[in-house]
Amino acid sequence: MPQAKPVFFWEATAVVDVRRIAFSLAMKDEREGALAVRRLWCDWVKDGNVYWNPSQRMKGWLKAVTKDLRPSASEQVQGAVKVSSYDGDEPILIGKVTSLVGADSEPATGHTYRIQEGLPQPFFRHIRNQKGMSIPIYWLILPGPIEVKLKIHSFARSISPDTIKELMDKLGKVTGWGDMTSQGYGSFELKSFESQQIRLAI
Repeated sequence: MPQAKPVFFWEATAVVDVRRIAFSLAMKDEREGALAVRRLWCDWVKDGNVYWNPSQRMKGWLKAVTKDLRPSASEQVQGAVKVSSYDGDEPILIGKVTSLVGADSEPATGHTYRIQEGLPQPFFRHIRNQKGMSIPIYWLILPGPIEVKLKIHSFARSISPDTIKELMDKLGKVTGWGDMTSQGYGSFELKSFESQQIRLAI
């Protein structure tokens, strides 16, 4: 009879404060009769509230930072690390639409705009994509800080909870969650990280 081999995995609860979360707006150019209009809207606002998916952001962040350090670790994060909101529900409510910050005036791009009701005028700039094409982007900011509590479960034997804690503690202030992180948005501070290792025999 084959012997049961011990398999170790760990789980952790992490609490972070996220600041200046950027939310990109969707954009579509349409016609209203003879008038060309640019319609801006978002999928993360409902009934005057702002919702967010921090577990997805955290998982993507872990994959990105571990890939820069060690590609094989990123592969393990993809397959063997699960992140979820603390109570299991997502997206989570993180603020009111009235807390969103935008530009002082309508973007001066020569377009007529139709902005989703309740949203402030967005920030605007052109960026170059990977093909070198210039594309317009529009975004709003939720200043924060917003406290987010997550659960992390890992079956990756070479990724310890101390490694994840150190990455969050040191790199969260440099590269954050959300949209436009390369512009400095969405940085976070690790407030607490509690982990435990669990032994299973299978």
